[in-house]
Amino acid sequence: DIYVDGIDAIEDNRDILDAAYFTEGNLVRGNTDVVGETGNGVLTEVYVDTNDKEVTIAIINTYLAKADGDYDDRTEEVDFDIWGIDDAGKDEFVKAPGKSDETLTVTNDDFDVEDIVDGDIYLVTVADGAIQSLELPDTISDTEITAFKNGYDGNLTVDGTKYNYSDSASYDGDTLNSDYTGIKTINLKDSTYNVYLDNYGYVIGVEEVDPAKNYVFITGVDENYSNLTNRNGRS
Repeated sequence: DIYVDGIDAIEDNRDILDAAYFTEGNLVRGNTDVVGETGNGVLTEVYVDTNDKEVTIAIINTYLAKADGDYDDRTEEVDFDIWGIDDAGKDEFVKAPGKSDETLTVTNDDFDVEDIVDGDIYLVTVADGAIQSLELPDTISDTEITAFKNGYDGNLTVDGTKYNYSDSASYDGDTLNSDYTGIKTINLKDSTYNVYLDNYGYVIGVEEVDPAKNYVFITGVDENYSNLTNRNGRS
């Protein structure tokens, strides 16, 4: 029996799981490919029933979530925007890093969420259409990033320590890629960031805290009827 974020890996769910779908036929000695879209920060649990000779595999992804509003005292609920997942239908969600995000609601009956306020960051796991776990990430706050590399084996360096990306890293994913590799390149040292780590020490999100501020002081603008006494010549 194989489950990916709670979704049973049976033929009927092949389209839902897409690339994460696999069967016991993939679990052979000669297969060197990753199965179940496992990777950095993906928990794989294997349970073996030696009496019945049955094996159960559970693949569990961790996602970064941000509170969308304060806890509502009236409904006793709080909404979370979760990055890197996609609604696959049938009340199921699948991993989709950098492509999609979804909003799920947590009630105070499920977790103690009374103190949560808008913008709080959490690590979550998702199955059966709901958040199954909720905990605070390790955070490297207001720090400089001295180097980074995007892509499948991406990483970033903070205070001389290199941190690899989680397989589900998504939150504010364009911060480094678009701002620092595009035409208008910005120096990393001009900005500071919050770097969020999952339970295994992988980077699961990067948030810009103090964006670069570049100013030019203009003493005056020479328009048609200006009174500037010192000005550049005009052709």
